Amino acid sequence: MSTSRLDQLASAAADELLNTAATGTDTVARRAELDRVRRNRRGVRLTAVAAVMASVLIVLLVEGNFFSNSNPQPMKPLPGIDVGDVPVWYDDAGLHRGNIVEQTPVELRQLDGMAIEDGALALVRNGALYLDPATGDVWFHPWGGDPRIVGQDSTTGPSGNPDGDIAAWFEGGHLVVYDTAADRVIARELPFWKVERAFGSNTCHAMCAEHAQPGNGFLLVSAERVIWNSSPSGEGHGPSNIYDVRTGQVSVADTKSVGRDEAELVDVSDDAAVYSVQDKSLWGWHLVLDIPGRAPQEYAEVNPRSRFSPSGNYLTSVGARAEGSGERVSAAIIDTRTGELWPVPETRYSWSAWSYGDIALVQQEDELLACDAALRTCETLPAEPPFLMPTN
Repeated sequence: MSTSRLDQLASAAADELLNTAATGTDTVARRAELDRVRRNRRGVRLTAVAAVMASVLIVLLVEGNFFSNSNPQPMKPLPGIDVGDVPVWYDDAGLHRGNIVEQTPVELRQLDGMAIEDGALALVRNGALYLDPATGDVWFHPWGGDPRIVGQDSTTGPSGNPDGDIAAWFEGGHLVVYDTAADRVIARELPFWKVERAFGSNTCHAMCAEHAQPGNGFLLVSAERVIWNSSPSGEGHGPSNIYDVRTGQVSVADTKSVGRDEAELVDVSDDAAVYSVQDKSLWGWHLVLDIPGRAPQEYAEVNPRSRFSPSGNYLTSVGARAEGSGERVSAAIIDTRTGELWPVPETRYSWSAWSYGDIALVQQEDELLACDAALRTCETLPAEPPFLMPTN
């Protein structure tokens, strides 16, 4: 019998008792009987509710497999997750982000005759961009998601902002600025005829072979501006160009702040900059750090091939261990807030780059180190040469 039918019978019985009680016949006995009916009706309702709840619980336990002794399955990573401050690099095993390896749809290194031709690897907040050296396609690879082509026939790039969502590259003579979070191109410009595309390594001076991590000339990529170095002559640095994303205008960076006519812009972080200044030192040029509110700081024994960390708090380069020695060199990390230099121990003839946060990657022959610039510690990564480091 259904719960609603029981309720109807109980209500009818209660009404009958109430009518009888109103006549004054057997008043006490009738009231006692009325109380008993009411209690029974409440008991019927509670029993029905308990039965329904028990049925639901049994279904949940069976379908949810709560009695199973199996281990819970790991949650699938969300596309475009923020991976935190971890080292990122590429080798034959795939694209590494910390302890996780993701496969790429194309090879980022390929043989061109007897030489290895590299693509480019750049980081944004929730993923990586890379260049297919075989086709010139630019891919966006959201962490934990499916890679997709976002650019074609790229001549230079890509580059990105590890703390943001913006990336940039050149397609022919056009500068492309792309928002990875919104999945749309926010600017596609053909700069003035006199403005050349980004050239060579971001830290190339006259020769691009020694201590220079392969790059693509981009110094800063943001939603407000893009800065890159160009070389009209094909040798050394040409002017450093600034593209204003809002206005579409291109200007040339002013290097007069360091007080040297021959100064060349090497990298930028917000309003801070690092320059290459020619001299007669060990390298033939040296690094000058220009921080707003402070006098330019010169590092006579530090190679100017350098990059700011994503936070701008550190600068990685190559420093000489001894004056006059061209062989005893090490990776060097400068704290831009204090100016203090830390020679990375046990490194020599190295190449360096930045991953997320303040994690520097230092390549030494066939070994790749991840160095925490804040803690001043390094560990060897399980990287198999040849490997590719980010260009940011």
